[in-house]
Amino acid sequence: GLSELDQINTDHEQVMLTYRGRFGDNISVRASAYNNEFSRAWFKTEAIDLDGSDNAQNFSGTSWFNVIQAVNRGQNIGNFTPSELQAILDGTADTAIGAIQIRNNARDYYARGVQGEVTIDFLTGAAAHELRVGLRVHQDQEDRLQRNSTYSQINGSLVLADRGLLGNAGNRIEDAEAIALWVYDTVTIGDLTLSPGVRYESIDLKRTRYEDRASRTDDPSSRDASNLRDIRSNDLDVWIPGIGVRYAVTPSINLIGGVSRGFSAPSSDPNADPERSTNYEAGLRFNNGRTFFEAIGFWNEYANLVGACTASSGANCQIGDLFSGDAARVRGLELAFRHDLSSSPRFGLPLSVAYTWSDGEFRSDLADSNFFGDAERGDPIPYLPEHEIYVSLGFEMSRWAVNASVSYVDSSCTQATCGRFEQNDSATLVDLSTHYDLTESVQFYALAQNLFKEDGIAGRQPYGARPHLDQTFIGGVKVRF
Repeated sequence: GLSELDQINTDHEQVMLTYRGRFGDNISVRASAYNNEFSRAWFKTEAIDLDGSDNAQNFSGTSWFNVIQAVNRGQNIGNFTPSELQAILDGTADTAIGAIQIRNNARDYYARGVQGEVTIDFLTGAAAHELRVGLRVHQDQEDRLQRNSTYSQINGSLVLADRGLLGNAGNRIEDAEAIALWVYDTVTIGDLTLSPGVRYESIDLKRTRYEDRASRTDDPSSRDASNLRDIRSNDLDVWIPGIGVRYAVTPSINLIGGVSRGFSAPSSDPNADPERSTNYEAGLRFNNGRTFFEAIGFWNEYANLVGACTASSGANCQIGDLFSGDAARVRGLELAFRHDLSSSPRFGLPLSVAYTWSDGEFRSDLADSNFFGDAERGDPIPYLPEHEIYVSLGFEMSRWAVNASVSYVDSSCTQATCGRFEQNDSATLVDLSTHYDLTESVQFYALAQNLFKEDGIAGRQPYGARPHLDQTFIGGVKVRF
């Protein structure tokens, strides 16, 4: 059927060099250089032209998002009824020649740079300082050269109609260069610890796009100057301050709080604004070595909430695009508890419990966004569950351990309008894991995920209802050199 050719192949190489050193008793240095390279070839169905498109360069169709929405709502697309559309989705109906578009969503990435940080310990009167000063120089790139092909669905199988020209699904390069500077100081005065700091980032974003439209080029894979379509760039400078506070009421009980500026970079579109927020948190932490408890309340005010269209989170949008959500607010409470139930030195029974309550809403009207939906002030932020609970219990010995965990995620809206077919289901997932250390260097492990086959709707993007990961068993050997 439609997904029979879905396949992803990836290749990843990573190199990192790190230096650590000390100069006297008060100065330490850490520096690193890194290079990451990642390539992927991802074949997946992209769209459908119900009338057929034997020429892959001139495909004119509709997204699977629209097809599934039509089936859900009992609506026609052209002359095709919901039942006929469902039969195509099920693989029981044939299509016109070249009706199915398959894309090789191929991309090459690299990320490289250098980073260094100096830590200086010193005293000023009764205050002890741990001052950290750092610098990072970074470059990254995303290179897309993608192909669309057309297929026909015949007797439940896909048959090639036109392989298509390389580059007809996109030929562009996204570049980013950034410099970051930061200064943080941890100041301890008796039972009080202050952690003020500031980070500065200068970011240059650039997109170079080559012509891929059939009416404009005979070779959509060309990167000659004659095939250049457009170049756009977006440069920004941002200051990100923050301060944290901790007060030790007793050796085991601490009051904590903080205020910080949040930031997320925009796209290379010169009209795009970055995500900016002001984040507040305050709470209590208890830790006596055997028992840990923490309660943190948070309040985040967004001046511009940004959403990124991806293959998993996107809707009826172009992958890689960023969408502005304007003003929004998220508030909540996080509770965490850890305790070893065992008093025996031979084995441990670690218990962990975590709970998060979240409440988010848009604080302004947002006109018809393909990502967030047609939001109005007071509408919920998509994919923000109100309640999340995680409980795990383990059994640990010197070489062997087993752990069982249960996680519950509340239902949430998948669009701000939260209408019919715009919500997912609550879910309770059970996992089981174990490992055995044969030696200090060799470990056997096994993992069972979604042990009881939770099959509710986890999301509705990009094309419609999506289930949780099916019952999955993983096992292997880890060898450390």
